[in-house]
Amino acid sequence: MDGLIIKPKWADMVLSGFKPWEIRGSRTHKRGTIGIIKSGSGLVLSRAAAA
Repeated sequence: MDGLIIKPKWADMVLSGFKPWEIRGSRTHKRGTIGIIKSGSGLVLSRAAAA
């Protein structure tokens, strides 16, 4: 499984549902299920669908 590493402040907002989108400066070719990883932890905290 591939993962998206997000800084702790933003990862908490994404995981709580307060921030439903994570916008990046470049496109990804990854599709399907990805892991949400809080930077510095190395742990997959949740899974999400990348479309």
